[in-house]
Amino acid sequence: MSRWLTLVVLAIIALPCLAAKRVSVVQLEQTLSAMADAHRTDAETATQIGALELSERISNATLEKLTKLYAHGPQTSVALQLLADRSSFLELPAGELWPNPAPDATTQQKLLELARKLALETLPRLPNMLATRTTYSFDDSPRQVKKGGAGEGRLAPRGHN
Repeated sequence: MSRWLTLVVLAIIALPCLAAKRVSVVQLEQTLSAMADAHRTDAETATQIGALELSERISNATLEKLTKLYAHGPQTSVALQLLADRSSFLELPAGELWPNPAPDATTQQKLLELARKLALETLPRLPNMLATRTTYSFDDSPRQVKKGGAGEGRLAPRGHN
């Protein structure tokens, strides 16, 4: 019975996570523009931003631009920064990525030659060292000693056998 109650409580706690609306950076900008046109207060805007979740990372340049355009109060600025922080491990939008084409055949050949040179010439000349690390740790927390247990005489309180 208690397991079911625990599961129900955990499900109720997790419900606000499901309530977050996932938006892209472009949709965020459109939402902020609509909120600015509706002349919402700083607290209302911050609350509405807090209910959003980005589906892609917001770049620093875009965050600065949105903050300058739409953050007319401290709560909105903090809400935008928190939203950006929560998206920091996501991928950038496709339009903000630098193109990274594959190297041509000549460049690939040069890279392979440099790797071969490193493996054959540089690595054998590195010093051959062996290091040993010894770590000592001390635990000075009081121990519970039970009658007949190991270490009974050593840690027993004074005046007792």
